[in-house]
Amino acid sequence: MVAALLLFTLGLWSAPVLANYLGAPAGLLLAPLAGAFGAARVLGQRSLLASIPAALLPATFLRPTHSGLLVLLLTIITLCALTWTVRSEPNNS
Repeated sequence: MVAALLLFTLGLWSAPVLANYLGAPAGLLLAPLAGAFGAARVLGQRSLLASIPAALLPATFLRPTHSGLLVLLLTIITLCALTWTVRSEPNNS
């Protein structure tokens, strides 16, 4: 779990550095997504349902207009993904 958290954090931290070399859109999309996919290697593919919307959150602020709407959409997508994940878990009781 700690390794997955560190990989995800590394992806978020490396976004400004990559944005400096490749431009803001590429840096704020590629680095956090790489962190999400790195964390998924540790946690499993199902963790991507929640980590990809979380990784894309910084990219919503690239444009000054409609950022609130994009945050709302990512929140809805994340909640739906988490609900689907919880419902598809086998019941251990």
